[in-house]
Amino acid sequence: MIAGVRTLKELWKEGSPCFGNKANTLSKAIEWGIAVLPGFCVTFDLNAEYNSQLKSFSVRIEQYYQKLMEEQGNCRVIVRSSVDLEDGENARFPGIFSSISGVATLPQLYQAIRRCFDSQRDPAVIYYAWENVVGRQFRYFTVLIQEELQPQYAGLAATRIPVDGYAEEKVMLASLTRGNNHELVKGIGSSNTYSFYMDRDRLHVRKIAGDVSINHEHSNGVFQALYQVLTSLRQKAGRELEVEWGYAGGKVYIFQIRFAPELFLSNDDWKEQTITGLRGDAGQGFKYQAMHFFQEQGLFPRKSLLFPCETSAKEVAQAVLEEGLPAPITVRFSKKGEIGLPRAFLPDGEAAAEYICHSKQPDWSVIVYSSLTVRQSFELYIDRDAIILECVPGMWESGSSLAADMVMLTRDRVCFWLAKEARNARYEDEKGVRTALLPPTSLEQMRAELTPRISTMYRLREMFSKDLPLNFHFVSDRTCDYFLNCRRTRRIFWETWYGGPVQVIETVADCSSWDGKSSILFRPKLRRGEELLLFQFIPFLKRLSVPIYVEFGILSHPAIMLRELGISVMPYFLHHNYYEIPLEEI
Repeated sequence: MIAGVRTLKELWKEGSPCFGNKANTLSKAIEWGIAVLPGFCVTFDLNAEYNSQLKSFSVRIEQYYQKLMEEQGNCRVIVRSSVDLEDGENARFPGIFSSISGVATLPQLYQAIRRCFDSQRDPAVIYYAWENVVGRQFRYFTVLIQEELQPQYAGLAATRIPVDGYAEEKVMLASLTRGNNHELVKGIGSSNTYSFYMDRDRLHVRKIAGDVSINHEHSNGVFQALYQVLTSLRQKAGRELEVEWGYAGGKVYIFQIRFAPELFLSNDDWKEQTITGLRGDAGQGFKYQAMHFFQEQGLFPRKSLLFPCETSAKEVAQAVLEEGLPAPITVRFSKKGEIGLPRAFLPDGEAAAEYICHSKQPDWSVIVYSSLTVRQSFELYIDRDAIILECVPGMWESGSSLAADMVMLTRDRVCFWLAKEARNARYEDEKGVRTALLPPTSLEQMRAELTPRISTMYRLREMFSKDLPLNFHFVSDRTCDYFLNCRRTRRIFWETWYGGPVQVIETVADCSSWDGKSSILFRPKLRRGEELLLFQFIPFLKRLSVPIYVEFGILSHPAIMLRELGISVMPYFLHHNYYEIPLEEI
């Protein structure tokens, strides 16, 4: 008999999918020796009447609850769902079912169980299950009751960087915040994002982004424990995982385990990600390889120093001092499969040499050049049928709510989308950061920006004909263009006509209120450093048959990541004017 009350610890022995993926994976983790908070499960048969089942279960519910209180010292509990279709390979039901935290008494527990149970009748759940994901309804509904942890730190983690082209063996990704992660899983909390890996018995932790104040000494202990737990889980499960976790008392506890979607390249597939037109040593990372190519082709018309990872930090620093590059100096690092490596603007060669000595890791290659005065930033997309150029004044800011000015060249026409309103431009150099409010770009100004660059765009299309589609990033100091990076991307498919209603999706919770018909304006409330939370939206977005629009630019980092995860997005130019000109007139 499936319906009934069971301890979480013993659940794995029965091995029934009817208990749900959440409860089953947590029970299995306990068997593997992973720290999971104690608790029990109540499984209901949805073909039977709720009240009669609850009455027959009540004695065991109260026994297990009292035992939990005795063993854990009158703790509070959290009540969550666990369903056979939830958190599965193709359906995650992200935030759709109700979770109730802070339950402190037996009457509150009964209320929470009912509230969690009733959430499976919500119209959004029914639609998601039948129309959007699996085409069937579930038979059993399990309510999971566990001790609620009051963690020092908590977050989300992936056992492998979940972006095509960036995944690297044994490098993990995690978001980390103070306290619990309730707001993070909703897509509205603040966190820092880190990558971390073990090399020669030493854990390397690198902060990618985020502005949550976290003690460095404390976080090192957290990541040591988290790495050990994730490594053990991955070895036991035999595949990549995504988890929700918390840290308290020197120990990492796992709240939830999801099998990561099959989004990653095997080692045999890596050659397909290599950009053949770049040539050179791909093992140094795309950034290094691209800079070498750009310098050769005159696309970076400024002397730069490139040092492979085998060159020691001391040797790099000495070479920089001897070269005597004009100040100020920019230092960048490159590594195959890594994102968000540090960069620095230094006042002179001595400061650059000191920075390299303190910052360079043994497996990082180094790029050094006299700093650029960035007046404009560009993202360039090229495929066989279209070329798309996005432009913003100053430094590129992926968090901007105003989409970049954009130009698209097709076989016979040029389309312009130009912002109607003033834009905040951000400028950064060795003196710091400053901002300026700039008026909208006119059509004449944008044509003037485009015309001298067309020959370079077509030249790149010809040179990389076997590698398309590609994304390029370059900047301008108003005198010259400087290409800085190049990487593969997925093909962009989109349309320019916007018809019918549009529904805004900002948080994971919004997914449950989608009306099933409207197009989606995807406007995630994620700050820089919270990129990992994008993956909470993927199961919902992948099942949509309606257009998905974004305002943050279809060549921006979030848009690139979404395409790499199989989500095709289209620009939503609500605040832009549209112009169209025959190609021969440009």
